[in-house]
Amino acid sequence: MKKIAIIAVVGLGFLFSCSLDSDEFQGPITSKINVTMLEDVSAKDPFFQILFESTNLYECSNYNILMTVDAEENKLDIVFNEIYKNSTCRSETGPAYNVYSFSKIVNGTYNLSLKVKDKPASTGTLVISDAGYTLDMTESDDFAFVNPQVYRMPEGILWGSIQKYSESQQSNTLVDNFFDLLSDNGLADTALVKGDYTYFLIDEESKVSLRRASATPAGTSAFVFYLDEDSVSRNNLKIAISDFRGKYSQYVKVDVFDWIGTIY
Repeated sequence: MKKIAIIAVVGLGFLFSCSLDSDEFQGPITSKINVTMLEDVSAKDPFFQILFESTNLYECSNYNILMTVDAEENKLDIVFNEIYKNSTCRSETGPAYNVYSFSKIVNGTYNLSLKVKDKPASTGTLVISDAGYTLDMTESDDFAFVNPQVYRMPEGILWGSIQKYSESQQSNTLVDNFFDLLSDNGLADTALVKGDYTYFLIDEESKVSLRRASATPAGTSAFVFYLDEDSVSRNNLKIAISDFRGKYSQYVKVDVFDWIGTIY
């Protein structure tokens, strides 16, 4: 990384998509900042981001945390200055936010310093490896670290969700039929360890949930399967999923993605 001083505002695929135009000063930072690590595989070249969100909620969801970044090859220092609001307010409430995006994922250890203006800095390390991302920092009055470890999206993974629009017997049966369809097309269960994979979480009992579970509609089942390209035709799988979606879209909503961001 080269040395820079910027206001970083970058969206993460379908997870985060706010756009800031002309900002106006709102006030100083008065709440703790949540720090969340994210890997984006939806772009042509996967990239890694650190998301910063205030614990305070504001009347607009597109408030921005103004931050100054000083980045070198193995060092990243970020100072959080003030809260700014967009001239066009999104009606829903939300935290103020900003992100730092690594334009290229390079394995190694980075010395990290996070500081709210005029307060002591929180320091630690960020380790990037083939397995994932590990943040070693102590929680403070200014920062909370949401996911200190994030795994990279494993190759061959297919994941998504199926949402029922009602609790009718037909909808319940269609969910079962959809999972049978995936199995019939050669998809297998995975043995992924418990943890955060950015787009989904896996708990101690191997249950899958979407990354932002609080926003998951009722009646939604999340899933992760393994796709062996040597024995599974991705084209046939896409056709099967598309046919299922076309026939039963009034009863269920199906979203399916793979490890390189392809939408099925």
